[in-house]
Amino acid sequence: MLSKPDYIFNTIVSDMNSSHVYLDEVVGEYTNILEYGAGSGEVSYRFATEFPKSNVLGVDVHNSFEGVYERASVALGSHIAPRNLSFRNIGPSSEKKYLISNVDPLQVDSDAIGLNEYAFCYSWCVFEHIDIRTLDNAIKSIFNSLKPDGVFYVKINPLYYSVRGSHLHSIVEEPWAHLIYDIQTLRQKAFKKARVTGVKATEAMWHQFETLNRITGSDLVDALKKGGFNILHEDRKYEGRATKYLLNTYNEEVLRNKEITLICSKK
Repeated sequence: MLSKPDYIFNTIVSDMNSSHVYLDEVVGEYTNILEYGAGSGEVSYRFATEFPKSNVLGVDVHNSFEGVYERASVALGSHIAPRNLSFRNIGPSSEKKYLISNVDPLQVDSDAIGLNEYAFCYSWCVFEHIDIRTLDNAIKSIFNSLKPDGVFYVKINPLYYSVRGSHLHSIVEEPWAHLIYDIQTLRQKAFKKARVTGVKATEAMWHQFETLNRITGSDLVDALKKGGFNILHEDRKYEGRATKYLLNTYNEEVLRNKEITLICSKK
């Protein structure tokens, strides 16, 4: 069974191959790679060990990437501290605990990652967590950070309006529960199930749900095009069978679209 960092890396490679924009060719040697939304850092670590002649920078709005080498030794069985790997906190907080959207989004330093430096940037299941007020700035920052022929890979799974779009599915399994119930009822269900099953970090999970930006796949495509990107490859995945009740309010494509993967170029 693959570790999560291996799974993410292999999926990115596979998605790139499907688009005929091959990762090895994009990265080459002696280039810079950026992970936008590095989280706890193991995927940046995986890229650094895969491309030892490239420099890899992982950025996020918190310091949860601290301790990445200890975690990588567990997740990947590696005890190496790659010299080509670095991290940068682009948020105002030095908080080490991993809580998504735990800082004032308007204080994120979108200019902290440099200009025209990176051959490749990837962002795995991060863009649904970016405050909608700063989404255009985040895209602008990534666009400006890429070299003229740079490539940007972005995936969102799950999208907000999909079956599991609340990110609460580990404690509220009912499909589209976040669209069916009022907010107080949903909260009661989530915390009751968490108490029964012993799930921890429920407050953090709820905070994550409350701060989701509700972007759709088409919204993301439009925002990237507006930001200057050329869409090289688009793939959407679907699941579920929406009820008539939901279809009275929501578009079926939006309800069933659980994932979008986009590969974009700066040129």
